[in-house]
Amino acid sequence: MWKKSVAVLWMFFSLASFLIKLWPSDRFLWTAPLAYFPPVLAVVITAAGFIFLKQQRNLFTLSIVPAIASVIFLESPFFNAPPVRQSRPETIRILHWNIWSGRRGIERIVNEISRHDPHVICLNEPKRSRAEKSYPPYAKLFEQATREEWHAWTESFMAILSKYPVEQLRSINGPGYQGLLARIKSPAQGHKILLLDISPRITSSRQSIFQQIIRELKSFDPEVIVGDFNTPAHAHSLSRLRNHYEDVAAKWTYTWPTPMPMMRLDYVFLKRGISGSNYQYGWTLLSDHAFQIVDIPSTSLQQINNDLSVLLSDLIDSNIDRSYFDFYI
Repeated sequence: MWKKSVAVLWMFFSLASFLIKLWPSDRFLWTAPLAYFPPVLAVVITAAGFIFLKQQRNLFTLSIVPAIASVIFLESPFFNAPPVRQSRPETIRILHWNIWSGRRGIERIVNEISRHDPHVICLNEPKRSRAEKSYPPYAKLFEQATREEWHAWTESFMAILSKYPVEQLRSINGPGYQGLLARIKSPAQGHKILLLDISPRITSSRQSIFQQIIRELKSFDPEVIVGDFNTPAHAHSLSRLRNHYEDVAAKWTYTWPTPMPMMRLDYVFLKRGISGSNYQYGWTLLSDHAFQIVDIPSTSLQQINNDLSVLLSDLIDSNIDRSYFDFYI
């Protein structure tokens, strides 16, 4: 009898989880636990029930429909994949990773990151705990591993490292989130990067957190936003951010927990107008999160706009017949 009760409860849970993901999602705190429940985990549990509880297979068959629908319609790359872009020769490689406080060894993590030859590294959880005062000497460790000069900014349980000088613009502490806003002083003017760390607590309203972040983005104006958002890919809270920034990864790229990722919690967003290329993600047993890599043009969006303005100004001031160019514009 208890087996049938379990099967009935699971059927209603699976259906309710799918319906909440479709509309309420994380709009309300009381729906957040079901909205955040990993769709892949629902499929795995349903399949296990189908195999081991043979007399209740009809109920588990009904349960697996909304479970699979959650995966296909809410997180499948066939419905949410970004456009494919070709790589460009002049790029800056950015790597983001929540390194799980370096539990498996900082040196091993440094060696793994160095294999991918990034220019900029953004880390969440770069030390044992928030209470720990000192950070590992990341700049020195990467210099030893790569034989190149590195610059580091470590603060608020995050770290930004770069082969180029790092201008520390602002350390952000908001309700339920923290961030580091930096300018990477690359030879082509530089890029503004915002590294975010959002609270994993479900009791923290993602709606209010992202509304506050969106308001502050007007003054921050970063070109790249990366971080551990602790928010599922289908969350309604991310919709406003996607109106202004492009999510460079398909939603299928689950990043947590390794070695069997079931949710996507880590993100790379680029300001519209910046074309990222060669997005890739991968995982090792060094962390419970997968890392992300993306290449962006070495010339910043502002520099591109300035160059276009100068070009147009030269055209206007020149003696060339403007109507020739109006035809193409």
